[in-house]
Amino acid sequence: MNNKRNIIIGLILVVVIAAGGFWLWQSQTATAAAEDDLEATGVIEARTVNLAPEVGGQVLELWAEEGQRVSAGQPLLRLDDTLLVAQREQILAAVQAAEAQLALLEAGARDEQITAAEAQLAGAQANLRAAQANLALLKAGVRDEQIAAAEAQLAGAQANSRLVRANLNLLTAGTEPGAVAATQASLDQAWDRYNNLRVTLTTDQLEAMRAALTTAEDNLAAATAHQDDHLAADTRNPDYVMAAFAEAVADAETAVTSSQLAYDAAQNETLPYVRQVELARQNWELAQTNLVLAQARYDALAADERTTSDALDAAQNILDDGQAWATATQDAYETLTSGSAALQLEAVWNEVQRLQAQLAGYALTAPDSSTPSVETLLAQVAAAAAQGNAAAANLAGLLNGTRAGEIEAVQAQVDAAVAQRDVAAANLAGLLNGARAEEIAAAQAGVDAARAQMDTLDVQLAKYTLTAPWDGIVFTRSAEPGETVLPGGTVLEIGRLDRLELTVYLAEDRFGLVTPGQTAEVRVDAYPDRVFTGTVLRVADEAEFTPTNIQTKEDRVRLVYAVTLSLDNEDLALKPGMIADATFGG
Repeated sequence: MNNKRNIIIGLILVVVIAAGGFWLWQSQTATAAAEDDLEATGVIEARTVNLAPEVGGQVLELWAEEGQRVSAGQPLLRLDDTLLVAQREQILAAVQAAEAQLALLEAGARDEQITAAEAQLAGAQANLRAAQANLALLKAGVRDEQIAAAEAQLAGAQANSRLVRANLNLLTAGTEPGAVAATQASLDQAWDRYNNLRVTLTTDQLEAMRAALTTAEDNLAAATAHQDDHLAADTRNPDYVMAAFAEAVADAETAVTSSQLAYDAAQNETLPYVRQVELARQNWELAQTNLVLAQARYDALAADERTTSDALDAAQNILDDGQAWATATQDAYETLTSGSAALQLEAVWNEVQRLQAQLAGYALTAPDSSTPSVETLLAQVAAAAAQGNAAAANLAGLLNGTRAGEIEAVQAQVDAAVAQRDVAAANLAGLLNGARAEEIAAAQAGVDAARAQMDTLDVQLAKYTLTAPWDGIVFTRSAEPGETVLPGGTVLEIGRLDRLELTVYLAEDRFGLVTPGQTAEVRVDAYPDRVFTGTVLRVADEAEFTPTNIQTKEDRVRLVYAVTLSLDNEDLALKPGMIADATFGG
């Protein structure tokens, strides 16, 4: 009986031990799997761009609302371009007339062409008579409606002046107006000193700028030689090698142009020192960009087995030359921004910043998107005063008789009409007598000049319209139709939501397990059953202190490395500000 009981107890012990061993094995397996997976938590962010006009003016149309989806290239805002549009129409008419005249001269005279030329002459004569009549009217005196319009213009300017002055007084209540004006005057003088400081550069500074130019010229000669040697002489190189060397030559040509511009500016003692420094800095930045392009070209050639060894060696030489030029431009910039001249410029800049801070300190509240700063209001006050003075002078001129300047302007219109009539008459005479080669050449020159003027105006007109740089969402808009915006002032913030970024932080002993291009599973609390795919864009080169707003799943560590992932978000399910967990597979 006892033996039977012992056997049963033994079997129970065997079962318990086996179950415990199986549980221990399962726990260790799960722990090992968990350790293989690297997890981190971060905040989803959207890439944004602040849109600001290059020119100032009144907002004529604004087609973007906050929260609205926009497409790349979509017009969002247009400033008042009425004057430029009118000028364009005039220039377009001149282009069409010049082209018509050239076509007539080149085709030879037909009856219908002579008829058209006669009509053109008649129209020119009519324009001349109208201009002469306008001149006579101005010389005779002004009309009551002209005076009434000038009085209304003056009243509007005065009202605007009172409004901006009231805004300034409201913002700086408690501060004596004389103190504000004195600080503004001092700031204007400081800006003038900063922008117009002229110095005599040292021999070392000029030599450093010259060395950067010489290096760029040598690089161009070497790149051209490589192109000739490895494109014309070696037929084994495929088309992409030819394109790579052509790009290298183009970059070298740009480098020479930029270095020559910077060197010429350094030699020009009448040029402000801040402009000389700016050109040297731009030259250095261009060198850094060219170096990145050269590295990318070399990597692409090295990755393709069809690239010949000679071509790869040439690409390496071009990369080395790019590094030499980047070093030379950096030396030139650092040499130019050292010494007594740099100390003078820094002192003036510190004075500008001090006065700006002093002006800002007069405000009762900090400026935001709806409240301009004291400095901005002072600029508006000055602009309103100038507008009022111009309106007052215009009215005074009308009340006291037509101003000489107006008569001169209309006289210029009469002279232009006379010239137009003479051209039309000469055109008709040419058709009747046959066009000469020199007349055709002159007509072609007139067409080219008119087209160039049109192109220049189109470039200027384009600055009055802001378009969306990419597909995205309007986050904020800080202007309304009818408002006047300043150059460089942000009016729209566009965020790209179809591709978001997630930044997580990994400890020093774990960040080495993640590399650019690696994928990760991303989850957010809003969609517990959905897994998003993230791709590592970049890993920080330097460690930083753990951000206080990041809660990781691992133990807290002092130093971490930032890892940025790209998230496809075509359906816009993810939103900026969401907390997300990223899991990197082991």
